[in-house]
Amino acid sequence: MDSIPDIIIGIDFGMTCTGVAYQKPRMDAPHVIKIWPGKGGSASKVPTELDYKGGKLQKWGFLCPDDIEPGVVHREWFKRYLDPAKLAKEQQENPNTAPESMTEVKKWLEGSSWNDSKIEFLFSLPTTWTSPSLIEEFRTIIRGAGYGSGGIKHTVEIGLTEAEAAAVYTAKNQTASYKEGDVMLVCDAGGGTTDVSILKTNAIHSASPGLKQLVPVQGASIGSTDIDSSFEKVVIERLDFMYPSQTAKNRGLAFSAIKSESFLTHKYGFGDPAYEDLRELSFKLPGIPPEVTHTPVGIQNGKLILTRLEFAQLYSAQVERIYALIDKQLAQLHSSHPGEQVKYLILSGGLGSSPYIQRKIKERYGSSSVKVLLSDEPQEAVVKGLVIDRFQTFKQKPIITSRCCRASYGVLCSQRYEKNNPNHIGGQFIVDPVDGKKYVINMIRWFIHKGDSISTEAPIRYPFYRTIKPGDPNRRWNTKVVTSSNLKSYLPKSIEDESNLIGVTQDQFKQVKKGLFKCKPGYFVAEYNINVAIGAADIRFQLHFQGKNYTADRPVIVEWVPAPVKDEED
Repeated sequence: MDSIPDIIIGIDFGMTCTGVAYQKPRMDAPHVIKIWPGKGGSASKVPTELDYKGGKLQKWGFLCPDDIEPGVVHREWFKRYLDPAKLAKEQQENPNTAPESMTEVKKWLEGSSWNDSKIEFLFSLPTTWTSPSLIEEFRTIIRGAGYGSGGIKHTVEIGLTEAEAAAVYTAKNQTASYKEGDVMLVCDAGGGTTDVSILKTNAIHSASPGLKQLVPVQGASIGSTDIDSSFEKVVIERLDFMYPSQTAKNRGLAFSAIKSESFLTHKYGFGDPAYEDLRELSFKLPGIPPEVTHTPVGIQNGKLILTRLEFAQLYSAQVERIYALIDKQLAQLHSSHPGEQVKYLILSGGLGSSPYIQRKIKERYGSSSVKVLLSDEPQEAVVKGLVIDRFQTFKQKPIITSRCCRASYGVLCSQRYEKNNPNHIGGQFIVDPVDGKKYVINMIRWFIHKGDSISTEAPIRYPFYRTIKPGDPNRRWNTKVVTSSNLKSYLPKSIEDESNLIGVTQDQFKQVKKGLFKCKPGYFVAEYNINVAIGAADIRFQLHFQGKNYTADRPVIVEWVPAPVKDEED
């Protein structure tokens, strides 16, 4: 195993805020950065906000003022645009404010590199990102922003999904007394996404506790930014009624309203017992003089007045969608593991910290057999879990010992034609010019099935062979990779077109002499293995020939094909 880096830096790049934690080998636990430029006190996260002027970065994080200065372009909530489907949808619904292309989004993320010792930059991923091409695009953006380019010992790694990282932190630090075999459901509800994972504890009291995924992790675009947007719409509607001739100004005032201290105070505190006696909530509206009152739309003395029920309605859609996400996970658990029962439901993340969300979750799922808990440090769970898992991986083994695959993976291949094989009827045939035999092309051999439990410590070994003409100098072959979200019994046996093609691996034998291949009458045969490792959100390949890893320095090259843009399905 590689040596432990001098420092591992975990980065939880979020829709609304970004958390950063680091750990050195002699430190007992990760340290979260809490001192940020522009922040008088401490904060466990920094706002994911950028201000540009003349195309150049002027301010970031806490330095960005609430009121946008003339000539300044303010960028926030832009993480969603990294997903081509979200970008296309935003361009259609809001063509005036959406970025024109992915290239424009990349420019917002450009930064500077760090030049220190052996450093590993570790990024989390939202569970909603399932496309390998999207993961690779994110990796490219990270490197383009300067991470990993500060020296030959700098590396960039994609770590756990946000749900997994929150679960790791929970298993290592939660004050609850977990027992061997306990099943926990971790719901990480943040600014832009909510991720859910169900795991079973293993060796929980040892120095290297383990967690086994029982069902594939799931995520959906549910977050606190939706509450901000709902409140912004309410303010716009009220102001447009009062001032119908200044709609553009009203939108600017509404944007300032969601940044106001009064809204943030109520947003973070709503659901606390102190709110039980409040019938109405007041919100100061920046730009509205205190003498302005318009009772029909609830404006009194320059403030917006909402009843407790009206404010609760801002949360209702998100609450119902979180219910649906959790219910779907529980249904999968009961289907695949009917004997297992969730004992702990643990909330983390910014939205998960909301007293109102916690109360609604407890009302629906809490019982004598299920305890609903809040993560010890909900805002820091993901970034700390990232670093904790990475250090344990270097020292002993990963905390997530097995994963449930969220999709099936296979390769296109040719099969020797068999007239009695129903899968070969109607197929496309070729005669191999090397061995003269008849083959059916574009057949699929599935090597991983959706829902399979895959060890995170041992890769899957997949055998290949190639026929080679005498004198053929070629030592590179392409293997086409396909994926499907269908259940195992509904997987296709062949493919008529390449719409489901997700990538092409390049198997290279530049260092292999032809004399090492098996000699057949009139041709050679190369028999080798491709080892497949399933990560938290990616898939990696290694080429092994006669016991030797020919990709020890770098993995097999994979040219990932972007998935077709389609509407999100929760």
